[in-house]
Amino acid sequence: MRIKDAETWAAVSTGDDRYLIYGPRVGRLYLLSSDDSSSATLLGIIGLSGATKLTDVVDPVDLVLHSLSDLKKRNLPEVAFSLRCGYRLARISYHFIPFRTAAKMAGRMAPLFRSLLPHRDLTPTKIGLIVHAIEEAVGSGSCYPRALLTAYLSLSSGRRCVLVVGSLVPTRKMHVWCSIDSALPYEPMPEHYMYKPVWMLALTP
Repeated sequence: MRIKDAETWAAVSTGDDRYLIYGPRVGRLYLLSSDDSSSATLLGIIGLSGATKLTDVVDPVDLVLHSLSDLKKRNLPEVAFSLRCGYRLARISYHFIPFRTAAKMAGRMAPLFRSLLPHRDLTPTKIGLIVHAIEEAVGSGSCYPRALLTAYLSLSSGRRCVLVVGSLVPTRKMHVWCSIDSALPYEPMPEHYMYKPVWMLALTP
Protein backbone atom coordinates (compact mmCIF):
# COMPACT_ATOMS: atom_id res chain seq x y z
CA MET A 1 0.00 0.00 0.00
CA ARG A 2 1.42 3.36 -1.04
CA ILE A 3 0.61 6.46 1.00
CA LYS A 4 -0.56 9.40 -1.14
CA ASP A 5 -0.09 12.89 0.22
CA ALA A 6 -1.29 16.43 -0.52
CA GLU A 7 0.49 19.41 1.00
CA THR A 8 -0.97 22.91 1.37
CA TRP A 9 0.11 26.11 3.09
CA ALA A 10 -0.73 29.78 3.55
CA ALA A 11 1.12 32.95 4.53
CA VAL A 12 -0.51 34.32 7.69
CA SER A 13 -0.39 38.07 8.22
CA THR A 14 0.80 39.41 11.57
CA GLY A 15 -0.81 42.80 10.83
CA ASP A 16 2.40 44.73 10.19
CA ASP A 17 3.16 43.78 6.55
CA ARG A 18 4.94 40.64 7.70
CA TYR A 19 3.85 37.05 7.31
CA LEU A 20 4.32 33.82 9.21
CA ILE A 21 5.23 30.94 6.90
CA TYR A 22 6.02 27.38 7.93
CA GLY A 23 9.03 25.88 6.19
CA PRO A 24 8.68 22.08 6.24
CA ARG A 25 12.23 21.40 5.05
CA VAL A 26 13.66 22.09 8.49
CA GLY A 27 10.40 22.48 10.42
CA ARG A 28 10.69 26.17 11.28
CA LEU A 29 8.22 29.04 11.33
CA TYR A 30 9.56 32.07 9.45
CA LEU A 31 8.56 35.72 9.83
CA LEU A 32 8.96 37.22 6.36
CA SER A 33 8.32 40.51 4.65
CA SER A 34 5.67 40.77 1.94
CA ASP A 35 8.32 40.55 -0.81
CA ASP A 36 10.12 37.57 0.74
CA SER A 37 6.87 35.71 1.33
CA SER A 38 6.23 35.69 -2.43
CA SER A 39 9.78 34.81 -3.49
CA ALA A 40 9.72 31.48 -5.36
CA THR A 41 13.44 31.00 -4.66
CA LEU A 42 13.07 31.49 -0.91
CA LEU A 43 9.94 29.35 -0.74
CA GLY A 44 11.83 26.60 -2.53
CA ILE A 45 14.71 26.84 -0.06
CA ILE A 46 12.41 26.39 2.95
CA GLY A 47 10.67 23.43 1.33
CA LEU A 48 7.42 24.75 -0.15
CA SER A 49 8.09 24.47 -3.87
CA GLY A 50 6.02 21.30 -4.20
CA ALA A 51 3.15 22.44 -1.99
CA THR A 52 -0.06 24.23 -2.96
CA LYS A 53 -0.43 27.79 -1.69
CA LEU A 54 -3.85 28.75 -0.39
CA THR A 55 -5.25 32.11 0.62
CA ASP A 56 -6.32 30.53 3.88
CA VAL A 57 -5.69 27.12 5.42
CA VAL A 58 -8.91 26.01 7.11
CA ASP A 59 -8.68 23.78 10.16
CA PRO A 60 -10.22 20.41 9.22
CA VAL A 61 -11.31 19.74 12.83
CA ASP A 62 -14.99 20.18 13.67
CA LEU A 63 -14.92 18.54 17.10
CA VAL A 64 -12.62 17.05 19.73
CA LEU A 65 -13.63 13.50 20.63
CA HIS A 66 -11.70 13.09 23.88
CA SER A 67 -9.98 15.36 26.37
CA LEU A 68 -8.19 14.62 29.62
CA SER A 69 -11.15 15.70 31.74
CA ASP A 70 -13.59 13.20 30.22
CA LEU A 71 -11.11 10.30 30.31
CA LYS A 72 -9.89 10.61 33.90
CA LYS A 73 -12.16 7.87 35.23
CA ARG A 74 -12.44 5.76 32.10
CA ASN A 75 -10.85 2.34 31.78
CA LEU A 76 -8.16 2.53 29.14
CA PRO A 77 -7.14 -0.16 26.65
CA GLU A 78 -3.89 -2.05 27.01
CA VAL A 79 -1.29 -0.67 24.61
CA ALA A 80 1.44 -2.63 22.89
CA PHE A 81 5.05 -2.14 23.91
CA SER A 82 5.85 -1.30 20.28
CA LEU A 83 3.41 1.63 20.33
CA ARG A 84 4.90 2.97 23.57
CA CYS A 85 8.36 2.75 22.03
CA GLY A 86 7.11 4.42 18.87
CA TYR A 87 5.69 7.31 20.89
CA ARG A 88 8.99 7.82 22.72
CA LEU A 89 10.90 7.65 19.46
CA ALA A 90 8.57 10.20 17.86
CA ARG A 91 9.11 12.53 20.79
CA ILE A 92 12.89 12.26 20.52
CA SER A 93 12.73 12.76 16.75
CA TYR A 94 11.38 16.28 17.31
CA HIS A 95 14.95 17.45 17.88
CA PHE A 96 16.44 16.18 14.62
CA ILE A 97 13.72 15.18 12.14
CA PRO A 98 11.43 17.82 10.56
CA PHE A 99 7.72 17.20 11.05
CA ARG A 100 6.97 16.60 7.36
CA THR A 101 9.75 14.03 7.11
CA ALA A 102 8.61 12.27 10.29
CA ALA A 103 5.00 12.26 9.06
CA LYS A 104 5.91 10.66 5.75
CA MET A 105 8.06 8.10 7.56
CA ALA A 106 5.08 7.22 9.76
CA GLY A 107 2.99 6.88 6.61
CA ARG A 108 5.45 4.47 5.03
CA MET A 109 5.72 2.41 8.22
CA ALA A 110 1.95 2.15 8.79
CA PRO A 111 1.19 -0.62 6.27
CA LEU A 112 4.33 -2.55 7.26
CA PHE A 113 3.38 -2.72 10.94
CA ARG A 114 -0.38 -2.97 10.57
CA SER A 115 -0.32 -6.52 11.95
CA LEU A 116 0.91 -5.17 15.30
CA LEU A 117 -2.42 -3.43 15.96
CA PRO A 118 -4.80 -5.38 18.19
CA HIS A 119 -7.76 -3.99 16.19
CA ARG A 120 -7.04 -3.07 12.61
CA ASP A 121 -10.31 -1.26 11.92
CA LEU A 122 -9.86 1.58 14.39
CA THR A 123 -12.42 4.37 14.62
CA PRO A 124 -11.27 7.92 15.49
CA THR A 125 -12.81 7.40 18.96
CA LYS A 126 -10.77 4.23 19.54
CA ILE A 127 -7.64 5.94 18.25
CA GLY A 128 -8.16 8.76 20.75
CA LEU A 129 -8.42 6.26 23.60
CA ILE A 130 -5.27 4.44 22.49
CA VAL A 131 -3.25 7.65 22.18
CA HIS A 132 -4.35 8.74 25.66
CA ALA A 133 -3.51 5.29 27.05
CA ILE A 134 -0.05 5.48 25.54
CA GLU A 135 0.62 8.90 27.06
CA GLU A 136 -0.54 7.58 30.42
CA ALA A 137 1.75 4.56 30.04
CA VAL A 138 4.83 6.61 29.15
CA GLY A 139 4.02 9.24 31.78
CA SER A 140 4.16 12.28 29.51
CA GLY A 141 2.44 13.92 26.57
CA SER A 142 3.35 16.30 23.77
CA CYS A 143 1.56 17.46 20.64
CA TYR A 144 4.37 16.39 18.27
CA PRO A 145 4.43 12.64 19.02
CA ARG A 146 0.67 12.69 19.65
CA ALA A 147 -0.02 13.94 16.12
CA LEU A 148 2.42 11.49 14.53
CA LEU A 149 1.06 8.51 16.44
CA THR A 150 -2.52 9.51 15.60
CA ALA A 151 -1.57 9.65 11.92
CA TYR A 152 0.19 6.28 12.15
CA LEU A 153 -2.84 4.60 13.75
CA SER A 154 -5.19 6.21 11.24
CA LEU A 155 -3.20 5.07 8.22
CA SER A 156 -2.64 1.62 9.73
CA SER A 157 -6.40 1.17 9.93
CA GLY A 158 -6.86 2.36 6.34
CA ARG A 159 -8.15 5.84 7.18
CA ARG A 160 -7.19 9.16 5.65
CA CYS A 161 -5.85 11.82 8.04
CA VAL A 162 -4.73 15.43 7.93
CA LEU A 163 -1.73 16.75 9.88
CA VAL A 164 -1.82 20.44 10.74
CA VAL A 165 0.79 22.93 11.93
CA GLY A 166 -0.64 26.04 13.53
CA SER A 167 0.83 29.28 14.83
CA LEU A 168 -0.26 31.32 17.83
CA VAL A 169 -0.35 34.49 15.73
CA PRO A 170 1.48 36.87 15.91
CA THR A 171 4.02 34.74 17.81
CA ARG A 172 6.12 31.90 16.46
CA LYS A 173 4.73 29.45 18.99
CA MET A 174 3.57 26.35 17.15
CA HIS A 175 1.17 23.51 17.81
CA VAL A 176 0.52 20.39 15.73
CA TRP A 177 -2.48 18.10 15.55
CA CYS A 178 -3.99 15.35 13.44
CA SER A 179 -7.57 15.24 12.15
CA ILE A 180 -9.44 12.07 11.18
CA ASP A 181 -12.87 12.37 9.58
CA SER A 182 -13.02 16.06 10.64
CA ALA A 183 -12.40 15.10 14.28
CA LEU A 184 -9.45 15.43 16.66
CA PRO A 185 -9.33 12.03 18.42
CA TYR A 186 -7.61 13.24 21.58
CA GLU A 187 -6.15 16.44 22.96
CA PRO A 188 -5.61 16.69 26.75
CA MET A 189 -6.69 20.32 26.98
CA PRO A 190 -8.24 21.35 23.65
CA GLU A 191 -6.17 24.26 22.43
CA HIS A 192 -5.80 23.78 18.69
CA TYR A 193 -8.55 26.37 18.10
CA MET A 194 -6.17 29.05 19.43
CA TYR A 195 -3.69 28.37 16.63
CA LYS A 196 -4.04 29.56 13.06
CA PRO A 197 -3.25 26.75 10.58
CA VAL A 198 -0.26 27.61 8.41
CA TRP A 199 0.51 24.22 6.83
CA MET A 200 -1.32 20.93 6.27
CA LEU A 201 -0.40 17.50 4.99
CA ALA A 202 -3.20 15.14 4.00
CA LEU A 203 -2.18 11.47 3.97
CA THR A 204 -4.32 8.89 2.20
CA PRO A 205 -3.65 5.11 2.27
